[in-house]
Amino acid sequence: MRMRLFLVVALAASVTYAEPFRDGDRVVFLGDSLTQGGRYHRIVADYYLTRFPERNIRFFDAGVGGDSVKYCWPRFVGDVVRPKPTVVSVMFGSNDAGFRSPAEFMADMTNLARRIARECGNPRTIWITSTPYDEYSVRESPKARKGYDAKMRVLEEAVRIVADFAKGGYCEFGDPMRDYMAWKRHDDPSFSLMPDRDHPKEPGHLVMAWQFLKSQGVPSLVSALDIDAATLTASAKNATVGNPVREEDGSLAFTVTEKALPMPFHAEAQFVLDDRPIVKNLSRETLKVSGLGGGWRVLLIDGEQIIEASSKDWAHGV
Repeated sequence: MRMRLFLVVALAASVTYAEPFRDGDRVVFLGDSLTQGGRYHRIVADYYLTRFPERNIRFFDAGVGGDSVKYCWPRFVGDVVRPKPTVVSVMFGSNDAGFRSPAEFMADMTNLARRIARECGNPRTIWITSTPYDEYSVRESPKARKGYDAKMRVLEEAVRIVADFAKGGYCEFGDPMRDYMAWKRHDDPSFSLMPDRDHPKEPGHLVMAWQFLKSQGVPSLVSALDIDAATLTASAKNATVGNPVREEDGSLAFTVTEKALPMPFHAEAQFVLDDRPIVKNLSRETLKVSGLGGGWRVLLIDGEQIIEASSKDWAHGV
């Protein structure tokens, strides 16, 4: 892409965490309605598509609304075994808490771990604690089922134990989402990531995907460019960049070819991006330009204005 930097001629005021997916992986996401439709794992897939475009990774949605560990057996062969997974990610608990005791849930999950290993050729596994039930936001509708989230918390401990038993990766959705909602409710007691108290919308799924990718320890860097306007030299990480040239209008122009792209985010979830360091953690793309002297500069990428900053900020990195 073609970049140009202009002077602004104006006044400007315990657990083992999951490993990243590999080239050739076939990943099945098994779960209930919180998985069905592929929203949080669509965001996960977006990360891998933009960050590692050379990797061939297939994602399979095996979520069914209303399902539980006990009742996923009839579809197990078709939804889990048949795709020949190298990785199986499991998230249950939201429905199980309503009719299974902790001991029964533990037995169900342990049997599932054994069956995955036996029938799927011992793939890598990831065990996720379910999203919480929101009984704490202050609103008239829908009425909260008091005590249901406490049941969810007990099952989350079982997920930790099963992850250890299966020697699989572990990811936590419950407490990070509870903590975020509690923080937001300081200003808005009615705030929730789950409008119906059960099912997250796009902002909630972004929080889920962020937690999932953090649990994998994925790299944050998209690219880092370092331009020296005084010596007309350049260097880059995860990209190639030509030395800048000074054009007749006084701007610096340089061409960059990146090995990755920033990941896309849904506009509906913008407030989450403002609240949490998700871009810093997952999509960090930086440009440092030293030797500019004074004044403000605007960055154009392929003719489109992207950002305006002071020379001091550019020298520090934007």
